[in-house]
Amino acid sequence: MIELHQSSPCWGLPDLSPFCIKLHTYFRIAKLPYEVSRELTFQDAPKGKTPFIRYNNKLIGDSNLIIDYLNKTLEIDPNENLSHEEKGVSLAFIRLIEENLYWGLIYYIYKVEDNWLSYRTILEELILKQFPESIRNQILEELYDQIVKQLWGHGMGRHSEPEIYEIGKRDLCALSDFLGNKPFFMGEKATTLDAAAYGFLSRLMYDSLPSSLKEEALKLDNLQLFCERVRAEFYTQQETKAWNVQIGS
Repeated sequence: MIELHQSSPCWGLPDLSPFCIKLHTYFRIAKLPYEVSRELTFQDAPKGKTPFIRYNNKLIGDSNLIIDYLNKTLEIDPNENLSHEEKGVSLAFIRLIEENLYWGLIYYIYKVEDNWLSYRTILEELILKQFPESIRNQILEELYDQIVKQLWGHGMGRHSEPEIYEIGKRDLCALSDFLGNKPFFMGEKATTLDAAAYGFLSRLMYDSLPSSLKEEALKLDNLQLFCERVRAEFYTQQETKAWNVQIGS
């Protein structure tokens, strides 16, 4: 059995992290049985962060490396019906989502003050309860500093908010234009690209943190319908209801 190690569900989603949501969706597209385990902690994570899995007593981190490992080990491939050209396009869109659009999402979480204050509360209630109250603030401050440095190092954090919005808007429009009227990004069947896209688009559209980037995503009807389609096909109403964690209750 595949053990998935993550942080915590929220907003009707299986996890706070879009990379974890991506893996949940990939497992379901690939029809792989798995379970969420709380046995291991961040200290056990091979890359020092979630998600990571344990399979056959081996720990693997990074969502893309996990998918590559399972595809090879279990001899499966949700992309097997794609041509070489389509596989290249799929990979390019995954890179757009994870290496560019992701950092726009991160900017609005950490660098918009009201959003960061709200997200701090979420992290404290859902993730940090295992730690003594006396050190939670230190952990959050260190996390904030680390993420802001990563934003700057990536380059997204060097832009103004209007510039970041325009960058994210172009990414969202490119995804919308390519999806068009297709049920999934590469056609009739869901592939790895759909897992990645759902992870990030659902996190952007369904969370409780306002941003101009979210407003732009919600204007693109086919992206909304895509998220609804993936949720309806690969998740149950009971699951999403259970994951609708109420903060402060």
